[in-house]
Amino acid sequence: MTSEPSMEPTSEPAPAEIAAPTRPSPTGAVGASPGRWAVAAVIAAAAVVVAAGGAILLGSRPTPEALSYVPGDAAVVAELRPDLPGDQLEKVGNFLAHFPGFKDQSTLSQKLDETFARLTRSASDGSVDYQTQVKPWIAGPLFAAASIGAQDSGGRSGDVVLVASTDGTASCAAVIQGTTSTETDQGVAIVTSSDGTMACALQDRYGLLGTPAMVRAALDAHASHTGMDTVEQYRTARDTLGGDRLATLYVSKAGIEAGALPSDLPSAMPLASGDVAAALARVPDWAMAGISTEDDAVVADLVTAPLPDATPAASGSPLPTLPPARASRIAPLLPSGTIALAENHGTGVSVERAIAQLQADPRAGAALGSVQSALGLLGGVDGLVGWVDDLGVAVVPDGSSATGGAVLLAVDEATAAAKAGQLKSLVGLLALGGKATVSTETIDGVEVTLVEVDDVQSLVQSVGGAGGATSIPSPALPAGTTIKLALASRGQAVLVGSESFVRQVLDTKAGASLADAPAYQHALSRAFAQNVGQVYVAAAPLMTLATGSMPDADRASFSTNVEPYLAPFDAVMVTTTLDHGAVRVRLVATVQ
Repeated sequence: MTSEPSMEPTSEPAPAEIAAPTRPSPTGAVGASPGRWAVAAVIAAAAVVVAAGGAILLGSRPTPEALSYVPGDAAVVAELRPDLPGDQLEKVGNFLAHFPGFKDQSTLSQKLDETFARLTRSASDGSVDYQTQVKPWIAGPLFAAASIGAQDSGGRSGDVVLVASTDGTASCAAVIQGTTSTETDQGVAIVTSSDGTMACALQDRYGLLGTPAMVRAALDAHASHTGMDTVEQYRTARDTLGGDRLATLYVSKAGIEAGALPSDLPSAMPLASGDVAAALARVPDWAMAGISTEDDAVVADLVTAPLPDATPAASGSPLPTLPPARASRIAPLLPSGTIALAENHGTGVSVERAIAQLQADPRAGAALGSVQSALGLLGGVDGLVGWVDDLGVAVVPDGSSATGGAVLLAVDEATAAAKAGQLKSLVGLLALGGKATVSTETIDGVEVTLVEVDDVQSLVQSVGGAGGATSIPSPALPAGTTIKLALASRGQAVLVGSESFVRQVLDTKAGASLADAPAYQHALSRAFAQNVGQVYVAAAPLMTLATGSMPDADRASFSTNVEPYLAPFDAVMVTTTLDHGAVRVRLVATVQ
């Protein structure tokens, strides 16, 4: 059913701008330059750039007829929509209007044509003309499909095909130049390059470019009604993704499995044939990603089929249950100026499930045993991370630079206090052994333990020797490197990080947290507020850090040529959730 939008404007540093979107003229494919494949590459690249330019790619609800030429057993299918389907025409224009040079939407089509013409000339060293060789090939939906491995006796091994909706003036002669040969399949002439690596065919409004075997397969799929438009799994993926999209990418597990795996893979390779089969058994039947635009954001979605049932624990007991999606409980603890946050919900359960699944795999037994022995020194998996309900790693401003730390949420206050006490006892032992200096101070009524380790390498080596380990890799740090950490707990949270980080978290008041920051709330409104994990990056403080650390000689050029196109961005957020066993991931890039 659709695909997704993506993109930021391919704009020129001219103050021409956008208002009410006018449907851009189709853009398209490439002619042959010195390298025949460069032609097909330019066609695809032009369509991608259209999306990046802001007026592009895929996603109408009706299934495009061009899809009937895509072989139904293809492993990978990409779709681009230069025709800006559904609501994407208006939303692309409104989104681009936030950027310099795109306020007047009446000039959008002309500006895109000019941009693509320059790109085409540059990519082909002037041998390809955009208007006559490229544009005629992109007058509607454009599909690219690939097979993986030897899929049939016809030798379709890693073949590809582009299925373009042309404007009726496209010609194979413009794409494949020089000596060619012609054959007929399904009543359609197929023009093949002299070296037999590239073929072209035109039927009605549709143009096919690709390897000869795949072009023939595309014609056969259309004639026999076995194209991707008839594949129930693809339609399910498209419908699950939903919405009007600028571009989509579909991957089929069946299409990958259909490819013959080499039988002579060295057994030492991590992906020997047995390992490949085992890995594929844990992969969902399909995955589809898509890009779309909103008036104030670019949105990229990834959806999958339900994940295969998890491998049961070696003991035969069921795996621990993952917690349901929920709102962040860490964002309300962080200062509003937080630059970045990566957060996972149900961290302890996730680790326990992973360990249980590894225990059930005999190939992982030996390696897992040594890891568990090492973890035993720290209380085992459960003692180390089993108590962690949610985990967040954050970066916050620190004067003209940045600092950071981790927030570990326990299931209750008593557990948090107990685990913080254990950590403090451990650093106390380090102090007695002369490996660290420990002090305390009180911040906002909370006792904070400050730890300074004078020589990290020496500490690691001594811990390894105490545990009986024969060899523990030393950190890639110079001898004598010191680290300074602060430890504290308040409520269900255990804080570990720099002193500045811990101080800022403890000083955060209600109403002045990251959860209250407009940029965070804006991004969250376009993402999944209830999730199992999220990553957030604020654009403004990141820009401040970047410009502050930039050499003076580069600052003027950056401010003139780059910053105006980055300044409109507000934040980037990625959220993940589970829907009846299926995975949904959404990335949003919002503008102010």
